[in-house]
Amino acid sequence: MASTSQSPTNGAAAMGLPGPTYSRKDKSLGLLCENFLQLYENNNEEVITLDNAASRLGVERRRIYDIVNVLESVEVVVRRAKNLYTWKGMANMPQALKTIEQRFSNGGHGSGSSSPNSDGGNGS
Repeated sequence: MASTSQSPTNGAAAMGLPGPTYSRKDKSLGLLCENFLQLYENNNEEVITLDNAASRLGVERRRIYDIVNVLESVEVVVRRAKNLYTWKGMANMPQALKTIEQRFSNGGHGSGSSSPNSDGGNGS
């Protein structure tokens, strides 16, 4: 039988303690992102508050930041305020990916002032 998340080398079972075990996959960013997308893609919710998303998905808010930062770069969500985003949907993603691909294929490195969302400049 193949090894599963019930393996005694994982979690509390490895130490002989009772309690649930989990695999790294259960906490992976990829799985969390899939759950996040399912949560908002199939709802008619347009406003995403990070605290609400974290609560609904049972994770810390910093993990939601990891996801929305990537989704913002491909125009699936747009930041409105601290901890507040608007869901734009998946329709914008293909064009956003083409723009990123063109930026890199033209010798760009994806950084600098060419990004409209860049706020890390020093005012020059």
